[in-house]
Amino acid sequence: MPTPTTINIVGGDGQTVSLGQPFAEQIACHVKDEFGNLMGNEGIVWSVPQTGPSGTFPTTGSGAFTTTTNPTGTGYSSFISANNIAGSWSGLVQSTAVLTVLATFSVFNDATPVPTYLSTPNGVQKAAQNSPYAPLQVLVKDQFNAAMAGVTVTYTVPAGRGTWPGGGSLTRTAVTNGSGIATSPVLTASTTLGLFNIEVSAGSVSGTGAVQFTTIDASVVTSVSTFSGSGQSAAPSFPFNAPLVARTANALNAPVAGALVTFTSPAAGASCTFPTLFSTATAISDVDGMASSPIPTANATAGTYTVAATFPGATTAYFGLTNGGAPPATTDSLSMCEA
Repeated sequence: MPTPTTINIVGGDGQTVSLGQPFAEQIACHVKDEFGNLMGNEGIVWSVPQTGPSGTFPTTGSGAFTTTTNPTGTGYSSFISANNIAGSWSGLVQSTAVLTVLATFSVFNDATPVPTYLSTPNGVQKAAQNSPYAPLQVLVKDQFNAAMAGVTVTYTVPAGRGTWPGGGSLTRTAVTNGSGIATSPVLTASTTLGLFNIEVSAGSVSGTGAVQFTTIDASVVTSVSTFSGSGQSAAPSFPFNAPLVARTANALNAPVAGALVTFTSPAAGASCTFPTLFSTATAISDVDGMASSPIPTANATAGTYTVAATFPGATTAYFGLTNGGAPPATTDSLSMCEA
């Protein structure tokens, strides 16, 4: 019966990789019998030094990794990662059937800092159509988690989603400062609405997941918020002192004019009415996004309640009001109430 006689390294020998990073290639070997034939399904075990420069296997760490050759007689080490000690080191592959049949491979752990991590402190950026985004900052760190100065970062925007100063190429570059941060030129949004990613890269590391931009329609109201008038009290059946003022804004929190806001009070219990004697009233926002209701009047039921200010598709604003307390001690107010 044929037995393993020789093992030869046929791939991955002589590689160099930064500390803590995986080598680009698996180490590969051929196992042959005494007749020089390649041996398939033959057991082999890979091992690495336990001290000094070395590496780790994905499943066993620094422990031995056992596998078998494929049908063509080739065995693979799995992807080894360098440990955090610089220098050359040699690993071993042995036949599990004949431990004296073995071969060594040599690789190098390089301590030179290289860009390894990119992050974007800005988060998702928003801009209106044809308007500028804020410059995009990218933090570059090396494999030791240290910020890297003087590294060139490349920014690439998808076609049709924005333009850089001067137009032309979809790509621009910036160099990291002493804190490891590169600041992009100002990107101007296109007319295409919605979310998109740009790609950032430094050396061999790149990413798009955290680099998100959203182009919005500035005329679309996305939020209605309480500006003034909440927290008022009025005696039952008497008017409140001030209108309810809601602010309409787009996704950039910029005011939106011309939005029709609806104010709605509870249909039962403590509530208020507007001059139409209905529980709803409307108002159109001004250039500052302010929509002011008519001055509401408390109904005859004492209690605390909320009035909602709404716009279709936008978040809702709520005003807290209270019907309670003594009526105003003026003849004018009493006459108005009696009328």
